Amino acid sequence: MSDVDEARDGVAPSTDHEGAGATGDPQVDAVLAGLAGLAAQPLSTHVTAFEAVHTGLQARLADTEG
Repeated sequence: MSDVDEARDGVAPSTDHEGAGATGDPQVDAVLAGLAGLAAQPLSTHVTAFEAVHTGLQARLADTEG
């Protein structure tokens, strides 16, 4: 979301993935669920979680590209 969109909508983009709405793609939603509760986990576990989500999103993108 750009600053223009934010000004128009009056809502800042969320950086908190906990409780975030669905993306409309169940597979993407399932991958992003890997971020749930991450803020409460030790920082040392974040890289592994981010790598897993990144890999899952890349796989989903590859599925859509054929």
